[in-house]
Amino acid sequence: MLVVIGAIVLIGYFTIRTAFNSGPALLEADKVYANDQIAGIAMYKDLLAKRDFMDPSQPWLTDDRDRLYRRIISFEVRYGSRDEARDYIRKAWKENFKELSFEDADCRELWKEVTTGTPPQTAGSS
Repeated sequence: MLVVIGAIVLIGYFTIRTAFNSGPALLEADKVYANDQIAGIAMYKDLLAKRDFMDPSQPWLTDDRDRLYRRIISFEVRYGSRDEARDYIRKAWKENFKELSFEDADCRELWKEVTTGTPPQTAGSS
């Protein structure tokens, strides 16, 4: 009887894990991002915010979090809110992404400012 109950629990666990797999959601967000960056960024933010329902101390999405942070931060610096970009830099830092690289110089400067406390260089300052 105990074996049957254990088997039912395991089957239920793996069924739920499969049903809540983050892979398809990430693929869908990538497709949306390719056609509509604003909607894609919103989906990325949602994916990063979700917690694992079996272990709420863990993120739901475990793959490609660095790429999502990079895209969100870059988007917010270019088109959105620098304060929002700062918030996502802090979140990435807390998740131990200590060296995200950016092509955009403004993103690199903001990353440095937030993570080291070094204010950005202004024209004419030494």
